[in-house]
Amino acid sequence: MKCQIKHFDCPGCGAQMLYSPKKQNMHCPYCGSSKDIPFEARVDAKEPLKELFSQDIAPKKLPREGQCPKCGANNRFDNFIFARECEYCNTPLITDYAQSKKPQNILPFRVDEKEAKKIFVNWIGSLWFAPNDLKRVVDRDKSLDGIYVPYWLFDADTVTAYSGMRGDAYYETQSVRRVINGREEIVQEEVRKIRWTPVSGIVSRDFRDIPILADETLPISILNRIEPWDAKSARAFDEAFVSGFDGKEYSRDIKSCHSEAVSKMDSVIRMDIRRDIGGDEQRIESINTRYSDEKSSHILFPIWTTSFRYKGKEYRYVINGFNGRVSGERPYSYWKIAGLITAILLTLSLIAYWDTIKAY
Repeated sequence: MKCQIKHFDCPGCGAQMLYSPKKQNMHCPYCGSSKDIPFEARVDAKEPLKELFSQDIAPKKLPREGQCPKCGANNRFDNFIFARECEYCNTPLITDYAQSKKPQNILPFRVDEKEAKKIFVNWIGSLWFAPNDLKRVVDRDKSLDGIYVPYWLFDADTVTAYSGMRGDAYYETQSVRRVINGREEIVQEEVRKIRWTPVSGIVSRDFRDIPILADETLPISILNRIEPWDAKSARAFDEAFVSGFDGKEYSRDIKSCHSEAVSKMDSVIRMDIRRDIGGDEQRIESINTRYSDEKSSHILFPIWTTSFRYKGKEYRYVINGFNGRVSGERPYSYWKIAGLITAILLTLSLIAYWDTIKAY
């Protein structure tokens, strides 16, 4: 399927302009010209969830082809990719968005590649139990991939009725058997017990901007660890922010993402219930949550990502392109871990031996 390529021509030399995370504008890598991106605040009008569910917004596999404006080569865009570099001359290429639901907002990159590499080096150096040669063998100059990643944001107002048990601790003096200096003795000790009382109540919470990854290929567990996303700092979607970066369309259905959002909300609601029950311990026996005013919107968030190899194994890491938070896979030195465990066991043995000596 043929598609149109969007142009961001430099007013000075005609080359393709790129988005600059540091200056938050467009710049030309050839003549140095710059151009501001018109400010359009974040679009806050989310759509009712029921309406989105009824629309035809399922992910669509639509591979496309477009001609590079610089070298004329024909480039193929894989499924769910709408922005990438020309594979022949590295010119930024941005196609028409193929999905029926375009992003309403985009959180622009604020961390550039140079700063992202420094963040990665500092992260590698801060890892506990990392192999001694890790910092030396990792390629610090390796290029990073800057990608705009699709997310769904969910809103909901909730009211939850619950029932459970409140546990209040108290102590009783009891006779218990203990081995002291090698001999079994009966001693008096304060034993902790719990007095349980039936409780019920209602808690309410309004959720806003719950982010759920809408991509099937990126590591969800790693991306979850670079949250929170500052959705309030997002701007209205403009392809200019994507020039020079890769852009992905959503490949996860909104209904499955909504189920994940509900699970996230449920975890927060359970914490609210435990606080409402109070006491020293809590048991939740039943939960009945009513969701209202459910809405959603589509947004793109920025990440830097790549991988490094260590002893034949690939490790992937991700950097939040807005605030610089980093997370990823990493190797461990099992010798260091074993050494720490040995040191702890030795210390405990010495403490026990010293207590025995003092007892005599």
